[in-house]
Amino acid sequence: MERGGPANQSGILYQNSIAALYLGRLCDSTPRPDEHAVEGVRVEAPTAVDDIVVTYRDGHRTFIQAKENVRDNDSAWQEIWNSFKRQFWQLDFQKGKDRLLLQVGEVHNEHHAVREMAIRASSSLNHAEWISRFTEDQKKLLKKITALFDPKHAAAEEEILSFFKHSDLEIRPLIDIERDLVPYWIPQSNKTQIELFKLLRDAVGGAARRRDSFSMTSLSSRLAAESNVTFAVQPGLDELLETVRGCGAGLKQHKQSFGNTGIHLKRAVVEVIKTWILEPSDRPECWNTT
Repeated sequence: MERGGPANQSGILYQNSIAALYLGRLCDSTPRPDEHAVEGVRVEAPTAVDDIVVTYRDGHRTFIQAKENVRDNDSAWQEIWNSFKRQFWQLDFQKGKDRLLLQVGEVHNEHHAVREMAIRASSSLNHAEWISRFTEDQKKLLKKITALFDPKHAAAEEEILSFFKHSDLEIRPLIDIERDLVPYWIPQSNKTQIELFKLLRDAVGGAARRRDSFSMTSLSSRLAAESNVTFAVQPGLDELLETVRGCGAGLKQHKQSFGNTGIHLKRAVVEVIKTWILEPSDRPECWNTT
């Protein structure tokens, strides 16, 4: 098998499931900010980080390694960080924009440690401040990771900080993906969301062998032709605002109905609110304006 080739069978379902989520977001017409709007997904890409590469409308990319279960004493763990460091120090990696993401399905202490290291990097002004916020276990783990880097990079402390500023680790067990994430990542269509998710996952499986790229147009056409999938077009912001205004206008036509029915339900809380209004000394702190 070529280096960086298709993932082995033990992790293929998990990797394809992660990719399927991004394909769902790719097909979703819900308006989103450019930095969150997926424009392209490539699986088994010819890049250092090759599992999944996601391109967003603002031009930045997320390079994803997806491992269902990996430990810091596994050879796969070393391969991940070797891939990340090669990707980060390539000339086309956009510093300040592109991201490196390790997606794991089974959680272990080292995963929590890496996530905390990345979070603290994002809010640290320099390497010394960053390290001062580490536990001893995190310091040992950092040393173990940077030992895999080229000596010139490992010795450049601010570059190491920058590397972790561009890195993320997310923990998403497979059961959580299918149960909790599918409703939020898979768009509405003439299929149920779990059916569409499985179709997308199958599409990833076939594409991985060919190192395919997906766009919204190509994927929608393929799903329509092969599985008769049609997507529900989500309304734009202007249309939603107009709908809300229409609802308000409709309610205004009933102004003689709600307040003049002769029916009144007494609520004890009304007296409490009246006391707050009429007796300033009894108002909650957040009501005071002086």
